[in-house]
Amino acid sequence: MAGKYNDIEDVKREEESRQQRILKAKEDLAAAELELASLPPSEPPKNEFVGCVLLLVLFLMDYLTHCCMLLGLCHIHVVISGVLQWVS
Repeated sequence: MAGKYNDIEDVKREEESRQQRILKAKEDLAAAELELASLPPSEPPKNEFVGCVLLLVLFLMDYLTHCCMLLGLCHIHVVISGVLQWVS
């Protein structure tokens, strides 16, 4: 009989411990949600990315223009110059 009583007490302690862990996890979750809600909204750095891509395109177009001039491909130079003016 004493063994059964000890088993029941062990189960009660385990359940109490489990309930405390659940309560602690809920408190931690509430704190994290509050912290998240207080953060300022952020947006992806879309404008910075577009700016970098534009600079890369301009650089490549300028490089192509230079190569075309060196190779004597004047008609391609005119097209690339037009694209450069349109992009910038």
